[in-house]
Amino acid sequence: MCLTARRLASNVWRVSEPDEDQQPEGSPLRRQWGKNVKDRRFELGFSQFDVATRAGVQQMTVSRVEKGRLTSDENLIAIARALETPLGDLFPWPDAADVAS
Repeated sequence: MCLTARRLASNVWRVSEPDEDQQPEGSPLRRQWGKNVKDRRFELGFSQFDVATRAGVQQMTVSRVEKGRLTSDENLIAIARALETPLGDLFPWPDAADVAS
């Protein structure tokens, strides 16, 4: 993975927020990323356990990612690989109209 994609993953995932116990859902960007992961998993016909096994993480980690919760950069990369998808394709890129306004 290129350094830019790793920085993007780190910046999106590690936004300063209240303690996770106080915030049941992640930021809107992380929730959308989690939805993209879940959608891709369904496209491939994988269960969370399948993705976890392929990624070398626990099933709970996949569940947490799909809910927009925090995880490590390494887990994000491993999950993207398990989904046979470039990491950047799972990120919710803003529309050009949103950026211009």
